[in-house]
Amino acid sequence: MNKEDCGVVCDNCNGLFSRSWFSGHRKQCMGDSVHNPKAIPAKVFFDSDDLSEDLKREVLGKFATDEVGELCQSDQVIITIGSRVFRKTQARQDKVVEVRRSVMADMRRLGSL
Repeated sequence: MNKEDCGVVCDNCNGLFSRSWFSGHRKQCMGDSVHNPKAIPAKVFFDSDDLSEDLKREVLGKFATDEVGELCQSDQVIITIGSRVFRKTQARQDKVVEVRRSVMADMRRLGSL
């Protein structure tokens, strides 16, 4: 699947855009706000409604669009395991980036198996 075939959703306004146009939308959507809108792949945003918005935005939305990354975004078992690990380690607010990277590494490891 080509990157352009799948749209993205703005986590600020929940609008649906093509990847190529999102950078222009980001500037417009940000406006005077300090929140920098991030693109979440549409398939992640719409396919996994029972997951927390933080997990969708911080973990599932950050995977590369390679074979393993797409598997991590679509396989329900890997998503469930990643969700539980993310929830367990999310309380560590002092290490937010490390938590995200750790969860993504675990999910990619499972996906590559």
